[in-house]
Amino acid sequence: MPPSVRQRGRRLPRCFIAALPDRAGRDWLAELAEGLLPLWPEAPLDWVEPADLHLTLRFLGDLAPEHLLAAIASLAIEEGTPALSLTFRGIELWPARRPRLVVARLDGDPRLELWLARLGDWAMQQGLRFEPGEHLPHVTLVRSPRPLPVPARLPRAEGRIGFDRVVAMHRNLAARRPRYEGHAEYRLGAAAS
Repeated sequence: MPPSVRQRGRRLPRCFIAALPDRAGRDWLAELAEGLLPLWPEAPLDWVEPADLHLTLRFLGDLAPEHLLAAIASLAIEEGTPALSLTFRGIELWPARRPRLVVARLDGDPRLELWLARLGDWAMQQGLRFEPGEHLPHVTLVRSPRPLPVPARLPRAEGRIGFDRVVAMHRNLAARRPRYEGHAEYRLGAAAS
């Protein structure tokens, strides 16, 4: 049975493959998020914990645990694959109308595009959910249950963020704030120059 077929029993919601920032990148993003606090002092926001910050590479849909494990067992990332290093482009609110997400937008990288293409091929071979459309590299910093007022000015910053691990994850819906659980981790090598 392909992993995307629904079956009885427990399901892991919103499974995905993600790249995790290295320690310096995680600290930089957490500091960036902290600087956003004064923009919405009254809003009931869900701030992503620093340990849960990630760059989503591929959504897989809602899977049973055994299907997720079977699928990711076939996800081979070659030893020594260079880590990614992406340039911070700015803070954006998504969607443009009635935004509920605050994201750190990142500039693409040819190696990232290659990864995304390979993950797409892998997901199709595994019978996993396919989500067409353009991939805009980003890290979600904040979620809101209600549309956010758009501030007159968003903070500016410059930096590069390194990503040194690829992980299969799912969102833990039992947690009050956005929390994620990992199922497999692939360590990447030093970032290519």
